[in-house]
Order: sequence, then C-alpha cells, then structure tokens
Amino acid sequence: MLYASDIFGNNMTRITPEDEQFVDYFYYEKTQTILAKTTIDANKDTHFTGKDETNFREMKIKTPALGREIFSKSLKDSLRLQ
Repeated sequence: MLYASDIFGNNMTRITPEDEQFVDYFYYEKTQTILAKTTIDANKDTHFTGKDETNFREMKIKTPALGREIFSKSLKDSLRLQ
C-alpha cells in the first residue's frame, strides 16, 4: 500500500487500498497530482501475479486521500471482453 504524510512523517493517509499492490508512481508538477500504478488482487488470494489486473489511481498532493480510480469499472469490463 502507498501512504502519504506531511514533511515530518505525521498525518499518514492511505492512498491505495489494502487489496492493491503499489508498483510505481508518476508525479505531475503542473497539476500537483500523483498517478499511482497498482496491481489489483483480482482473485483475492493475497498473492500478486501476472494474472492480476493493473490499476491507476490519481491523488492531489494538497488534499491527500484514497486515490481516485482513473478507469471506470464499466470501461475495464468492456476491455476484458475483447
């Protein structure tokens, strides 16, 4: 999981859910946002493998909170069918 805190390490805020493994992040200075790349434990077996799904979450630096999923469930479902 990915967490954010203030510069002193206080006020920890979870950015990614417990069932997602943090992979990488990209920082966009102009918009002051972080795009977190994660892997979703799709089959809930607590193991992350190549069969699990990639996900992306966006979070504004100035208002830390659980990241907003970039792609909707309906979009992901439609892509799985192809």
